[in-house]
Amino acid sequence: MAIARPRPWAALLILVAVAGALALTGRASLRNETVSATRLLARLKAGDHGVDFRALRLAATAGPHTADSATQTARWRKATLQALEAGRVDEAGALVTEWLAADYLNPFAHVGAQRVHAMRGNAPKAAFHQRVLEGLYDSICVVGEGLSPARACPVISLDEIHYYLARHRYEIGDSREDACDSRPCLAFEVRAPDGLMLIDLYFDISRLPAVPTSQR
Repeated sequence: MAIARPRPWAALLILVAVAGALALTGRASLRNETVSATRLLARLKAGDHGVDFRALRLAATAGPHTADSATQTARWRKATLQALEAGRVDEAGALVTEWLAADYLNPFAHVGAQRVHAMRGNAPKAAFHQRVLEGLYDSICVVGEGLSPARACPVISLDEIHYYLARHRYEIGDSREDACDSRPCLAFEVRAPDGLMLIDLYFDISRLPAVPTSQR
């Protein structure tokens, strides 16, 4: 008995249906991640410091909460620091408000906000931003991460890397682009403040937009 062969157009329909289903699944996943980030961010802004900061950060890469560009972020950092050092608190406050509206999860934006509110004598608001900073910092690298390419710390901005290194007061040596299990990553040669330990730290930058090497 002859075996009936599927007609070419039938196979094509199957492929189209599968591709359509995959596309819908991808769009649904993106929507879910965006909704998740929006809900977690709303909880955080309302004062809930018990949110999962890592889930929030990683989900935010699918939504509107990622910084527009590393260049704009660098401008906010520089302008805010200059205003604070000159004692122009209102100017610094306006800059920080704009910065947080565009990139609420940037740790340096909360450093600026904490300093602004501390200089204004608003202890509760200064404490709020300090607690956000702690949550962001703790979620960048968890125990066991960062010491090997296989367990690189996942970041969503270069500022997260810079803030993490600054908090540890590492002396930074050479840096290089590397591959961490087929994902792009940045490796930094760092030395502890006591100068006794030299290690490599790895950061997974696969969630970052393309950034010129000169800005890293």
